[in-house]
Amino acid sequence: MGAGTGSHVDTAEDPGHGVLPRQGLRERKKKERRARVLAAASRLFAERGYEGVTTSEIAAVADVGVGTLFRHTGTKAELLVEVMNQRIAEGMEEGLERARQGRTVQESILAILEPLAEESLAHPGNMVAYEKEVLFGSEEGRTSSTARISQVEAAIVEVLRLHGSRPRNARIAVEDVAHTIYATLFLDIIKALVGTAAPEDLPERVRRSVDMLVGALLEP
Repeated sequence: MGAGTGSHVDTAEDPGHGVLPRQGLRERKKKERRARVLAAASRLFAERGYEGVTTSEIAAVADVGVGTLFRHTGTKAELLVEVMNQRIAEGMEEGLERARQGRTVQESILAILEPLAEESLAHPGNMVAYEKEVLFGSEEGRTSSTARISQVEAAIVEVLRLHGSRPRNARIAVEDVAHTIYATLFLDIIKALVGTAAPEDLPERVRRSVDMLVGALLEP
């Protein structure tokens, strides 16, 4: 066969990583830019609130152009949804880890719910904006947030199964218990956000709700 029949791989030097195919290098840099944008958005939303931050400021902190920000992560609202979904995912991981370590059902479930309760207490404006996006935002945002909510309930179910928990009523499944716990938390958060309940009471109210529901719905 002639010398020209072999395939050629387009490569580029990547400091600290040797030679990478250009496609792989582009993907890695894209992921790095996206991670920087999400970190910048998370920090600024926490420091100044959703309404007090612009996409230009997020782009500047992340050291990317505004066009790059929109290309890789979308609008400010979509960024908030992603930041919040990431926090919720961290709560799920912590709750499941606690359950595996033998912590109580209540402690494990509270760890799962903690990011939502904490965000509602520390940054109520962010939580209001997030809930609006969950209900009325872009189709992609609604889909990802709805999927995350389902994952929260699934994480609570997994905690219950890891503890061998069984509902007191044979007609009720653990999935029903998980749904009730999450729905109660959601209502507690909404009450705090709209001012019908004191926001500073939210952590204790969530704890009492979880204790009550676990005690009432599950066998000892």
